[in-house]
Amino acid sequence: MNNKHLYMEDSSVLDFDILIFEKHELIIGGLVNMIHKIGFHGRLDVVPNEANVGVIMSRYNSELIIIGIHNADSAEMRVIEGIIKTYLNANIILAGYFADISQQEKYKAMGAKGFISYGILLAALEQVLLTVRSGETYFEFLDGNKKKENVTENVIIDVELDTLDFIIIRERQNGLTAEEISNLPEITIGIDAIKARTLKWRDAYHVASTMQAIKIMKDRGLLGGMEG
Repeated sequence: MNNKHLYMEDSSVLDFDILIFEKHELIIGGLVNMIHKIGFHGRLDVVPNEANVGVIMSRYNSELIIIGIHNADSAEMRVIEGIIKTYLNANIILAGYFADISQQEKYKAMGAKGFISYGILLAALEQVLLTVRSGETYFEFLDGNKKKENVTENVIIDVELDTLDFIIIRERQNGLTAEEISNLPEITIGIDAIKARTLKWRDAYHVASTMQAIKIMKDRGLLGGMEG
């Protein structure tokens, strides 16, 4: 990659059309929110899947296309590969969970112009969008970008919470341990299941403690429906 500094004062660099193919609402909400946070003020369209892709692509004629990946070895991936090969001149960025260097090399060989992980930082997201729009490629481990960005509170994907999660979160904030929570009358799962849930939160936000994960969820407005 030749141009590593595309942060321009002219706001027009963030005024263009983006089309997103993504079927998961949580990811859509997080990604759209992050794109607007970096100052993007162009047209942003979201469609839930790649059906009738020819009609969709011609209708929107977007400068950047972001396609979500949820299983790199599935029929879904073959559809995505077909889109990339059909629209060789399109600036297509793939988005998904962490992809190592060999996987990103495959994406690049397919003709994709960049990759966005669901843990990307705001500054890195801006760099990917501007770099790919300029006609270059941007992959996390390729093109000279060897250092993996650390996930922060700006992580795109959010965890899904149910009533039991809210109870666990509330009681963890009250100082109870997983074992103590498992003995509460309103809890219908065992201690191992409780620990599995809290581990999922920590893994989602790449933090070491459950309380750190809860703070991120609170900061992101995910706990607004909790009582008590």
